[in-house]
Amino acid sequence: MVALLFGVVTLATSFALTALAFVKIAGESLLGAPRSTGDLRGGVPWSMRSVLVLLAGMCLLLGLQPWLLVPWLSAATAAVQLDVPVLNATPGGLAVQLEHLYGAALKVWPLAVVGVAPLLLTLWVRAGAAVGRPVWVGGEPFEPASMQYTGGAVSSLVWEPVAVAVEAGQGRPDGPLPASFPLSDRRAVVEQASRFYNGLVTWVARRSQWAGERLQNGDIRSYLLYIFGVVMVVLVLLVAATLVGQ
Repeated sequence: MVALLFGVVTLATSFALTALAFVKIAGESLLGAPRSTGDLRGGVPWSMRSVLVLLAGMCLLLGLQPWLLVPWLSAATAAVQLDVPVLNATPGGLAVQLEHLYGAALKVWPLAVVGVAPLLLTLWVRAGAAVGRPVWVGGEPFEPASMQYTGGAVSSLVWEPVAVAVEAGQGRPDGPLPASFPLSDRRAVVEQASRFYNGLVTWVARRSQWAGERLQNGDIRSYLLYIFGVVMVVLVLLVAATLVGQ
């Protein structure tokens, strides 16, 4: 049960982070004022737009009509003899049945509403039916270049709980790798793996320095002792080899 709960939480977390990543991409691409002062309309050739339109159309089509792809997935899993849930897809919906433990069905019309509503809203806005109004910023002067969500603002929902304050003079790497990842001038996320690696490298370097200072201390008597020890070891090995040969 503990493993099952851990798996469910991990799966939900992965879905949430994936959704946040798509929200971040959509926000940077579609929301806010243009980040360039030039006129970008007509600057992209149709050959580039056609590829994006084709990929977006395929995503929308397979999202609304998954029965076009389910037979291929079933054939692929059957070829490798995997025990997978039973998928029954029709133009009207998608059903999943995992033996006698779990079953779910999803109709197509809610997906169609979710997929078509943004398209109709976009056409309505492009037709000029929407009335443009000034953005309310709480009485502050409106600055389109800065008053918009960025990738850092969206991803702060994830890194803010684990971020630490950065004081003046901090943030320098305490080893081969940076010990923290700067998010802004005042916030940073501690890199635990980098801190462990830096600590290991520092420990090895200090122990190596200690051994080097003890062995190579500049005293001629120590070097003569090393030579005597090496000669004695070689002689012992030669005697042992002779005895083994006899």
